[in-house]
Amino acid sequence: MTYAADEDPVLYFGAALEIPERVVRARAYASALGWYRLVVNGKDLTGASLVPRFTPFEQEVEYREYDPAGAIVPGMNLFHLVVADGRFRGRLGFLARRCVYGPELAAYLHLELEFADGTRRTWGTDATWTVGRGPVVRADPKFGEFADLRIPAPWSQPHDHAQSRPVRPFSPHSRQLIAEQVPPVTAVKELTPVSVWRSPRGRQLVDFGQNFAGVARLRLTGRAGTSVRVTYSELISPDGELDTQWILSDRKKPWYQRDEVIIGAPGEWFEPSFTIHGFRYLEIEVLDQDLAPNDIVGVVLSSERDAVGLAARSVP
Repeated sequence: MTYAADEDPVLYFGAALEIPERVVRARAYASALGWYRLVVNGKDLTGASLVPRFTPFEQEVEYREYDPAGAIVPGMNLFHLVVADGRFRGRLGFLARRCVYGPELAAYLHLELEFADGTRRTWGTDATWTVGRGPVVRADPKFGEFADLRIPAPWSQPHDHAQSRPVRPFSPHSRQLIAEQVPPVTAVKELTPVSVWRSPRGRQLVDFGQNFAGVARLRLTGRAGTSVRVTYSELISPDGELDTQWILSDRKKPWYQRDEVIIGAPGEWFEPSFTIHGFRYLEIEVLDQDLAPNDIVGVVLSSERDAVGLAARSVP
């Protein structure tokens, strides 16, 4: 299923399913054109994994298998697929081209249920689903994410049909759905800052002590409605500010690794869901209060692999 829009928002696909009795076994098979998260009754089953991985999307797209039994209850159940640009529609490569594989996001879910008496039921995405918006407004794998935490997630409140729109079946295509072939990129480690300070221009800077691929998780201490901008880089410039120029190939068209978030409630945590950055340093703008080291976490994103060696050097 898909949805046509005049802009490029993150899409919150959703549907409700009445399940009359306890489920003894369940399997869900999910995929999307774009990075997605599968949420069942408010429980995020995908977590930090950036799925589906980058494949030749014009030929094949991976699906992932989940066990949703622990999230399903007798009665009404809410299923959501949150889909962002990802590698399908997001900016790719040195030239940051968009929509390389197509302009429309799409979502897929196939659910298999087994009950205590041995009966089975299947269900999934179809024309009865709807699509709406949520706190993650826009996201690009390269440029970053914009979230408005004042907007409630659709699973946190009764379903409002006035705030959603119908979906439509995806146009016929030759793509194949294939099983996940390798471990996905996901959160494999968390880092704490080695220092937090103010730059000469008064902006909060954070040093994690090493370069890595991932995102930053922040406790937002400002007032509700405050817009916070988080910029990522691997370098600090000679003047003591975050260096965002070293990576630019065309200084007339600058781009930044940057996340922006509007605070919904003081003290809540924010972690981007649909982007990945390469960085060592953060620059945090607009927050009135200084963040402490325990307000900031570096989330390392990588494929989970067993370590097979160790490298050491004698010079720092």
